[in-house]
Amino acid sequence: MTVQQGLYRCAVSVAGPANLQSFGGWIATHYGYDTDISRYWRKVTGGDAGWGAAIRSVSPALLAEKADAPILLLHGRDDSRVPIEQSEEMAAALKRADKRYEFVELPHEDHFLSRESTRIAMLEAAVSFVEKYNPAY
Repeated sequence: MTVQQGLYRCAVSVAGPANLQSFGGWIATHYGYDTDISRYWRKVTGGDAGWGAAIRSVSPALLAEKADAPILLLHGRDDSRVPIEQSEEMAAALKRADKRYEFVELPHEDHFLSRESTRIAMLEAAVSFVEKYNPAY
């Protein structure tokens, strides 16, 4: 939505990183810089090339004004893999940019949506959102 425009009618993010620069710092602080998880995130986000312009150029929260379709953010309050602050930051950026979005906090839930009731709630919210903004013809 924020990097490629005109392709989608809506998007759903479940516990997604939104500001890759701050997320990289959080990972390094919580897991250490020279760990498998830190190396993984640097590799998949481009952080190995440095946390400068390249990483900012693909960080959704830093590109919120470019979003051209509604976005649903779903995030578990107790997520220890991607902190809920990432979705909160994205919601705040979308609000500042006057973009359509919904934010659903999943209380007492982790990154993996370990509880059945939460998985069902997440799927119901996602399907409802997609049906609203991408209706069947």
